[in-house]
Amino acid sequence: QFHNQSGFGGSVASAGSSLVGCVAGLVSTTLSGVTKATGTDSWFDEKIETAKARITDARRSMAGWREQLENQMEEAITSCDETRAEQLLDNALGLQVFTGDRAPTVVRRAARRAAGRSLREATVAGDPKRLKGALVAARRLHAVDVPEFAPAVAKYKEVRRIPEGWDIEKMLAERRAGEAKLISRPDVSGNHALRALVQLMFDRTLRRVETRDRRGEPMPLYLQVVQVAEVQNAEMWADYLVRREAIKGDIRRATPPGASLPSGYMLVDAETQKALTEAEVTAASTDVHVRIPSTSSPGSLMDVDNPVTGEVLRLTVPTADLSGREVAITELLAASLPGPRLETAANEVWLFHGTKSFAAEAIVSNDFRVDLAGSSAGSLYGRGIYLAENCTKADEYSYPDRGGLYTMLVCRTTLGKVHYNAERLPDPRRCEDACCKGDCHSVLGDRKACRGTFREFCVFDEDQVYPNYVVTYKRILPPREGG
Repeated sequence: QFHNQSGFGGSVASAGSSLVGCVAGLVSTTLSGVTKATGTDSWFDEKIETAKARITDARRSMAGWREQLENQMEEAITSCDETRAEQLLDNALGLQVFTGDRAPTVVRRAARRAAGRSLREATVAGDPKRLKGALVAARRLHAVDVPEFAPAVAKYKEVRRIPEGWDIEKMLAERRAGEAKLISRPDVSGNHALRALVQLMFDRTLRRVETRDRRGEPMPLYLQVVQVAEVQNAEMWADYLVRREAIKGDIRRATPPGASLPSGYMLVDAETQKALTEAEVTAASTDVHVRIPSTSSPGSLMDVDNPVTGEVLRLTVPTADLSGREVAITELLAASLPGPRLETAANEVWLFHGTKSFAAEAIVSNDFRVDLAGSSAGSLYGRGIYLAENCTKADEYSYPDRGGLYTMLVCRTTLGKVHYNAERLPDPRRCEDACCKGDCHSVLGDRKACRGTFREFCVFDEDQVYPNYVVTYKRILPPREGG
């Protein structure tokens, strides 16, 4: 990172080498003494005094370098030499001792000027890459409090079409050094209404039907949501939107004049949508209230009859001070999942993907990998990413962690034109070709029609799936016979 120039750049480089040499000399001297094992106190004291003297000299040199940096930086700023100021700033950052609270006032001032100018120019340009670079740089320069920062964040959200509620500032704060991705995974379990909606999606899509993929494990009575984390991955979201727009374009081009959709186009009515519709209808009933049991504890589940549909709702008790009181149903059950509404014409749906906890971490950080798809669940419909509309089907591919909890992803998925297959023994290559070489975008394998089990969905482009939520849950099993 150092510039090949005279002045502070070269001085800092040699200074860094001198300081490292000092410490290295101290370590070498100490190790040499241990090797000699003389056992004499005078020899050891002599080496300690030598080391102290070297450290004192290094501190004096550092003070001199600091003064030199301040003078050169002040001169560059006074003369409006922005190029020179940024070169000096780069050198200070490269040494990593003149940053943040340890930086001289003049360095902090230069950092704020550089960050503000970069943010301002990126905001005007509206280019997402420049905006992201300017935001990352501002964070690195400890200049996120400059007035240009907030408008740049707003512009980045606009051009990247970032969902409402995503925290770009937190993504920047959690960004690992050297990594370009902006990722955050906040725990939203404290949003009891949202957690109840995810529980409703589990409950309404549960079918107690076994397949060989359950591997002989007992069928749970239901799956109880323990934790919900939202995945905020700016790059994956942008890739997903680009792919969704491309699929929408394919559908428009295949639609005859005067028609709304292509001939024979199949609209997918996923099981997950029924739960979301129920939540939306229930939340619209603003006059409906639920009494919180007096014996309930915060975070526990309570079963109540949905006064709109008559079916049982598993709701989360929010806080202790509501015990025994009546609460509006809208406070206990979210009307919808956060984010943009689904593009139904593009067959955008919510689906489940069961997996291991460490695999879920890799997916939300680095996306699905089609080359690994089917490695643990087979490839009945080709080498793609498999998803389910029923939580019990996805649960077949989830494995417990050390605490006995399971992991499932709730994914926003664009299916586009579906290749429907209800054969008992489908040809996986033909299914692949229908999507990779033909005009289809996904496969709907209807095992419910041919085997009485479940419908399965398969896509061959990882950008068609966005893992929106990581759900940690436990299987509630029936009591053992005689137990």
